[in-house]
Amino acid sequence: MFIKDPRTGNAQRITDQGRAMVEGPMISRLGHISDIIQSAYSIYGRINLTLTATDQYLLFIQNDSDDQLHISNLTTSTNGSAVKVEGHLNGTRTSGGVVRTPLNMNRYSGNIAALTIYDGGAADLVCAVPAGQAGELIDMRLSTGFSTYTHDFKDALILKKNDTFIVMTSGTSGDVVRCAMQCYFESVERE
Repeated sequence: MFIKDPRTGNAQRITDQGRAMVEGPMISRLGHISDIIQSAYSIYGRINLTLTATDQYLLFIQNDSDDQLHISNLTTSTNGSAVKVEGHLNGTRTSGGVVRTPLNMNRYSGNIAALTIYDGGAADLVCAVPAGQAGELIDMRLSTGFSTYTHDFKDALILKKNDTFIVMTSGTSGDVVRCAMQCYFESVERE
């Protein structure tokens, strides 16, 4: 079998190591979904910590769609000198928080994400996460000189309908913690 460039008719080039050589414009999965399907979103959360060394909830996200929610990455930043950020699966929201609407990354699209999102920044968000490490997915430590970190899930963190993802943080009272998440919906193919 030969792979040919449909524009030139040239066969696929192979390196000395036997690897296919790819040259040309490429687009990420997130970019493709944003451009063609128009269901890529950015979610932003911010909290001013009011307690020291006590967990506070920054974001609660629940997939309300029948489609899969693929989380591409999570970027966090802080002005604090010793801040912990954790991501948990399968938690629940108990009370509080402010309802947030995700931003569709394709500004020509009118698609709205089927997500429930609460931000803990303006009103105390109270959640419950599984005990111990049962649902803990990520644990990041931010500090002076290392105040921004992006965790790249490579689109592999997938939430089905009613699955949740919770971001919690702790540090020193007065620290500001921000997070931005990029995600997209993709239909579940059933056979």
